[in-house]
Amino acid sequence: MQINDLPDSLLIEILTRLPCQFAVRSKTVCKRWLSLISDPFFIRSFVHHQSLNHSSPFTLVHQFYYWHHHFAETASRKLHVVSEHPILKSQELFLDFLPCFQHPNQWPIRILASHGDLMVCHDNKLFSHQSKYYVCNLLTKQWRALPPIPGRHVEDDMAIGLVTYGDILPIFNYKVVRILKLGSHSSHLIAEIFSSDTGEWSESLLSCPQSIRRIWQFRTSAVTLNNALHWIINGNDGETIIVLDPFSGINGQCRLIDPPFELKFEMAHVCLGTCREKLRMSTIKGVHPNRMLKVWELKDYDKGEWLLQYRICLKEMVFVSDYQFNMLEFSTNLVLSFHPKDEDVVYLRCHNHIVKCNMRKGTLDVVSKCLGDPTFVIRTLTVFPLVHSCWPSSVHSQVKQ
Repeated sequence: MQINDLPDSLLIEILTRLPCQFAVRSKTVCKRWLSLISDPFFIRSFVHHQSLNHSSPFTLVHQFYYWHHHFAETASRKLHVVSEHPILKSQELFLDFLPCFQHPNQWPIRILASHGDLMVCHDNKLFSHQSKYYVCNLLTKQWRALPPIPGRHVEDDMAIGLVTYGDILPIFNYKVVRILKLGSHSSHLIAEIFSSDTGEWSESLLSCPQSIRRIWQFRTSAVTLNNALHWIINGNDGETIIVLDPFSGINGQCRLIDPPFELKFEMAHVCLGTCREKLRMSTIKGVHPNRMLKVWELKDYDKGEWLLQYRICLKEMVFVSDYQFNMLEFSTNLVLSFHPKDEDVVYLRCHNHIVKCNMRKGTLDVVSKCLGDPTFVIRTLTVFPLVHSCWPSSVHSQVKQ
């Protein structure tokens, strides 16, 4: 007897016990396996069987641009990842599976937002009617080109966010949110929202609090928590966090969360993120050798109460490996991201390297060398965290029977 002689029920029992990466790859074995593994019943069975032992591996995707023009094209296409996922542990990845790379006149792809295990990318054709947004899964290499936004092609003074949602795994639903300013003195802003449920864009007019109705700008990538999007912005009275709920309907309202008082007027290099479903902020303050790493956590989301979790002097931390130069002496030391599950871990930029910092153990570990030559300086470096569930999210809506 061969394996294909088994009935569907027994074959499903076998396939649901495979690691996720092998189950996904098994779709290519034959049409029967493709049909079985793509069926929602199989996916629910797989999730039910695997969820008890699944640790939700974390991937940090970073995209950067160099000062030197020789690297401009490569840097715009290249991704570096720090990953706990067995498939994505390779240090270099490309977005070549997106259709824009098949065009002879390639445009740089820029990652704009992430949530769960999905990312939003843009082909960077600024002010062009042909520019496109893509939602993609880096693990499965699935992608979806979003339809054109009706009647509007403004690309500056805006922010992009992504919210994945669903009652049970796997996630099939998401919203892409594009925020446009109406003017420096406007009391409203426009939210253009693409829904995977409808496959269309809709528009909402959002009321802004009085304290941010003058000149302001988004300072960070979107952070998704509680099905809402969070950005650090410049307000009239210093910097603050703006919260937008894409499920609030046509006429919604923005909420503000004040940062810790110490950061109110010093958020140029502050990291905003989440850990264990809590909002966090972190920064590195001072000059070498007395730089301090500080981490705050929002203990009460409704009341906006912050608590200082860590205050650590970087010179007291120890590198687990030896290097020829002291990366802590450089002024480019920044907090890049939090680990979504481990509250003791943050990721730092130390010159041109990504460093894993364990605040409880007091250790620093270089996990990604962006450039082998430390004399080059990276102009910008943006990171996007991904959390992989036990079955990868689909970029296409589930077909309702």
